Amino acid sequence: MSYFDDASLAFLPSGAAGKDGKAYSIKPEDGTGDFTFTRGSNLAATRVGPGPNFYIEKGRENLALQSNQFDTTWLTTRSSVTSGQSGYDGTNNAWKITGTNPADGVKDHYLRQSYSATGVLTISGYFKAAEKTTIRILFNNSDPTPRADFDLANGSVHNKTNTIDASIVDVGNSWYRCSVTGILTTNALIQIYATESINVTSWVGDDTSGVYIQDAQLEQGLVATDYIETGASTAQAGILEDTPRFDYSGGATCPSLLLEPARTQLFNKSEYFGDSYWGKTSVSVTNNATTSPEGVGNAAKLIPDNGTGGNRSLSINYTSLTGLHTFSVYAKAGEYGYLYLRLRNSPSARAIFDLTNGLVHATNTTAQMVSGSPTIEAVGTDGWYRCSIVLDPSGSATAGQLYVSYSVGITGDETNAFDGDGTSGIYIWGAQFTASSHISSYIPNHSGGTITRAADVCGGAGDVNTFNSTEGVLYVEIASLVGDEAVGQMSVSNGSDNENVKILWLNANKIRLEVKTVSGTNFVKDINVERNGDFYKLAIQYKSNDYKVYVNGISQAVSQVASTPNGLNKLNFNRGDGGSVFYGNVKQVLTFNTALSDADLAALTTI
Repeated sequence: MSYFDDASLAFLPSGAAGKDGKAYSIKPEDGTGDFTFTRGSNLAATRVGPGPNFYIEKGRENLALQSNQFDTTWLTTRSSVTSGQSGYDGTNNAWKITGTNPADGVKDHYLRQSYSATGVLTISGYFKAAEKTTIRILFNNSDPTPRADFDLANGSVHNKTNTIDASIVDVGNSWYRCSVTGILTTNALIQIYATESINVTSWVGDDTSGVYIQDAQLEQGLVATDYIETGASTAQAGILEDTPRFDYSGGATCPSLLLEPARTQLFNKSEYFGDSYWGKTSVSVTNNATTSPEGVGNAAKLIPDNGTGGNRSLSINYTSLTGLHTFSVYAKAGEYGYLYLRLRNSPSARAIFDLTNGLVHATNTTAQMVSGSPTIEAVGTDGWYRCSIVLDPSGSATAGQLYVSYSVGITGDETNAFDGDGTSGIYIWGAQFTASSHISSYIPNHSGGTITRAADVCGGAGDVNTFNSTEGVLYVEIASLVGDEAVGQMSVSNGSDNENVKILWLNANKIRLEVKTVSGTNFVKDINVERNGDFYKLAIQYKSNDYKVYVNGISQAVSQVASTPNGLNKLNFNRGDGGSVFYGNVKQVLTFNTALSDADLAALTTI
C-alpha cells in the first residue's frame, strides 16, 4: 500500500512547511489538517538548522526604522541625503550623505535616529568613500559613548572607544560594511558622521562633499548579521515568535518538529563573556575571536593569565537557589582541550569535558549532581560541543557559584589550576542556566535581565471529516526530550479527555498507548522505553474487537474491546482538552480511517 495516499492526515516536517502561527500538514490538501502554533512574543527560541553546517538559527530583528530610506525617520544635522546612488549590491539604492555649508559655524555633519533598546547592541551599515573618505559611528547616550572611526580608503578601524568591538569588512567595489558593538543601559541615538579624516569630525561643508551609505541595521548581539530591510516598523527574520521549529539536531538529514516547555534563561549575558557580569579569576576574554555554532564570528576565547597555578575561571554568584538547575555552554578546543564546569558549593559538583574527543573526562558525583548528568554533544561540523550538568544546589547552605573553567590535560592532569601563557585557551559561546531538570535548546540573551522562551503550543489539526470514529490508526514517530520525565500526551479526540485515541509519555521509562470511550478507559498498553532522545515508531489501531499496538515493527498487544470513541475531530499535542501537553521531537504523524493489516502495521513502524 502507499501509506501517504491512504492516510487521512499526513504531517511530515521534512515535506511540510511552517510560518508564523502555522505548522502545515501535507494532507488534507485543503488546509484543514494544518496545526495552529504559538510560542509567545519574543525571539528567544532557536533551532539547529540543516546541513551541511547545522548552524544554530535564531530570530533576528533590525531595530533601525526606514533602514534604507534616509530622508524619513533619519534626521539630518548640517547634512543632506540624496538617493539613487550606485550601491554595493548592484542596485541604485544607495544614498549620499553630503555636508552642508553651516551658517552657525558648527562643522560636524551626520545622520541620527533614536531607538528604544538596551543591552548588547550592534549598529552597522554599508559605506563607500566619495569626496570624503572617513566616517564615525556612535551610540550617543548618557553612558560612556561607544564609537569608532573607519577609513574607507584603506579599510581600517580607528579610535575604538567604549566598544565591545568594531569591524570593517570589504564587500567589493570599494564598499565596506562597518559596525560598532556596545553595551547600552539607556535608550540612545544612533549617529553616523561623514568626517574630514580620522580624529577630525569637524569640517566646513560645501553642499557637495560626503560619503555613500546603504542598508543600516541595529540589532541585539555581538556582530552584524545578514541585513533585514525595514520600513516604518522594525523587521524580523529567522526563528520568529510563533514559528514552528523544524530541527536538525544530531546531524539529522530530515528535521523533526521541536516542542518544548517554557524555560527562562537566567544568564543575562549569554554570549558576552567580557562583561563585568562574568567574574574573572586569572583569565581574560577575547570577544568575537572565532566562528561560533551560529556560523558568525561571535564566539569568545577564554585565556588564562600569564602566571603560575591558581584557579582559572569565569563565575557568577547566586544565592538561595532551590530545585534542579541545568548549566550548559558550547565549547571548542583551542590550544587547550578541556572544559570544567562546577557548582562551587560544598560538596562541589563538577565535571570535566574532553573537547578533543567529545568525552566526559572526569566527574565528582555528589548528591547535588543529577543522575544522567553530565552530558556532551557534538554540535555542527567545526569541533564544537555542548557541555552540560544538571544540579541540585539546594543541598548546601553555601551560596552557589557557577564556574566555566578549563584544564590543560597535557599529561592527563585535568585541572583548572596550571601555568598559563597569556595566549593559549579554549573557545566558548552560548552559556545557559535554567531552573529545570534537563537541558533545553539554547536561549540567547543580550538584554541584561532574564529572558523566557514561552512553551510551544501546537494542535487543532483536522475536522470531523478527517477522522473515522469507527475504525482507524494513529501512527507517530517521536522522541522524548533528553532527561525529561514529565507526562505529556498527543491525541485524536472530540475535544475532551473522555473519548480519544492517544499516545503519551507516562514516566521516565514508559510510553502508553490508550483509547478512551464514553464508558471509560477501554484499552491501555504500556511499553518500556528509554527517554534518552531516541526515536520510536508507534501505531495504535482502534476497531471494535480489533485493537492492536505496534512499536518499532513489533506487535505489542491485541485486544477484543467492543466499543470505539465517538466524534473524533481534532489532532492535538495534548490529551484533547488542552491538558497534559506533549513535549518532544515529532518526525511523522499519520492517521488512517481504516484498520490496517498486521503486515502493514509492522512495515509502517519498522525503524
